[in-house]
Amino acid sequence: MFSAKCKSKARLEGRTAIVTGSNTGIGYETAKELLKRGARVILANRDLEKSQKAGEMLCAEVPACQLRLLRLDLASLKSVQTFAREILATESNVHLLINNAGVFACPYTLTEDGNEMQFQTNHLGHFLLTLLLLPALKASAPSRIINVSSKLHWLGKIDFDDMEMSKTYKPTKAYNRSKLCNMLFTKELIKRLQGTGVVAYTVDPGMVATEATRHLTGTAASMQKKIEFAKKSPLQGAQTTLHCALSEKLAVQKGMHYSECSSAAISCSAKRKEDAEKLWKLSEDLVAEFTKSGRCTCFSTVILILQKSCSRKMGLFRNGTCNSDAKLDGKTVVITGANSGIGFETARELAKRGARVVMANRNMELSKRAAEKIRSEVPYAQVNVVQLNLASLKSVESCADEILRTESQINILINNAGVFMCPFMLTEDDLETQFQTNHLGHFLLTLLLLPRIESSAPARIINVSSSGYKSGKINFNDLQSTKKYKPLGAYNQSKLCNILFTLMLTKRMEGKNVVAYAVNPGLVYTDITRHWSDRANSCFARFKCIAKTPEEGAQTTLHCALDEKLANQQSQIYFDDCRPQTLRRHATNYNTARKLWGVSEELVREFLED
Repeated sequence: MFSAKCKSKARLEGRTAIVTGSNTGIGYETAKELLKRGARVILANRDLEKSQKAGEMLCAEVPACQLRLLRLDLASLKSVQTFAREILATESNVHLLINNAGVFACPYTLTEDGNEMQFQTNHLGHFLLTLLLLPALKASAPSRIINVSSKLHWLGKIDFDDMEMSKTYKPTKAYNRSKLCNMLFTKELIKRLQGTGVVAYTVDPGMVATEATRHLTGTAASMQKKIEFAKKSPLQGAQTTLHCALSEKLAVQKGMHYSECSSAAISCSAKRKEDAEKLWKLSEDLVAEFTKSGRCTCFSTVILILQKSCSRKMGLFRNGTCNSDAKLDGKTVVITGANSGIGFETARELAKRGARVVMANRNMELSKRAAEKIRSEVPYAQVNVVQLNLASLKSVESCADEILRTESQINILINNAGVFMCPFMLTEDDLETQFQTNHLGHFLLTLLLLPRIESSAPARIINVSSSGYKSGKINFNDLQSTKKYKPLGAYNQSKLCNILFTLMLTKRMEGKNVVAYAVNPGLVYTDITRHWSDRANSCFARFKCIAKTPEEGAQTTLHCALDEKLANQQSQIYFDDCRPQTLRRHATNYNTARKLWGVSEELVREFLED
């Protein structure tokens, strides 16, 4: 049979595509072509074993393929929700959503959600998937949604009073109805997407030789075999999908339905605005419990949309860059929490500039791997690793002893390590974990290393804080939060402690040629949320596309460590996006800072007297 071919030569480097039903047939061929054009492709299939085999074949045919496999069972709305959450948690962009999967003329079956199988698999599952991924699609605009329909939508009829078809079920009738649903869904979707930079199309792939007819029996199966010669190959069947996904002319909404890579007519039933609105409302009601994710999801959606409207250059979510060209040959830097995230990026950059870098981390195995990675990237790198568990004052003392034994000078100390919103726990020293890890451990480490830092002057101390300090309150009557513990409140308190510690440190270092700064790295996507629940992490992960990378998050730390102008203590000690920022009044209270220093000193006294 005649088959048009997609003529677009568009490349897709840096673009991410999701293709449902992509382990065989049209979906497989679509995925292969997108991979050839440089896209990162996510295969979304029910059978992971088959998906794995398909992935192996694709990578064999496209050696440089960027491929990911995820399970998606459209006959389970819970599975659709789980899939969408995983995508939002781990993918910074979604540029193409191709709703290709489907089932054809299967026996009457109800899904686990109580819906007729073809209606849910071909329409409702994709409806929910699209709704859940819309924030990411909008944030990634220009983007496209392609719903694979069929000419058989012309024969489709929807009885809104008998959606389950429990009494009137006929396999092909149910299929035709589901394809009409694809058309009406897309019609209403286009209306709702106006002005977002997201376009939507339906396609008719034609009569294609695939596994879709596997449920046919008897005469119907026999007829299919007789016309096999007239069917398109899966590659030919994928052409109209590819045309709608790739054609430069279709980046702006142009029509709705395509067949043979050209705009095609649709049935009168597919044009009914009232039916499109009614189907949307019905579908929305059927998936309601899977779209309710609370305020976190709503806020994430707002942020994702903001990302589209806020340029990186505006600096609303992004950061300044350290512009210093300073070299650090002959200098020694100690960095805590340097085996990943901001600390690792800081260590790598300082090693590139010639510094001898001491990485002080709790997990020695990860620390050694991080050091090896830096050495592999920076052949001349001088990197040493020492163990430091900030939740153990004894470990802090041992770490300081080791550093003082092996390092003749310390020119820069970067107190970077931290823990974020963990459940209430007391350390081995009977202190609240966030207070000790984020503040007191670094307080003790700094005091123990201070004589060596002073003798290495000019020197710098940088404490990584957070904008959370603004909400921080220090309750000296319950500093360990034993009476009332809130994870975020405890974190904010610890970050305020970082600021007040820095404030007092600058006063004590006057005239000693040692400067101290506190920095806010900003919203950075790292593993710091590891103590959160899966749901909370899923919500936070939606910020990934607008959060800073660890490399970006390290810039303000690097600025304060390297900028020549900051070699002498400035009047402002707090930096954000490589610029000095005025502190809130409660963070500049010397009486509070002095009291915190005294309390902290008392808590670590036995380790200072050894």
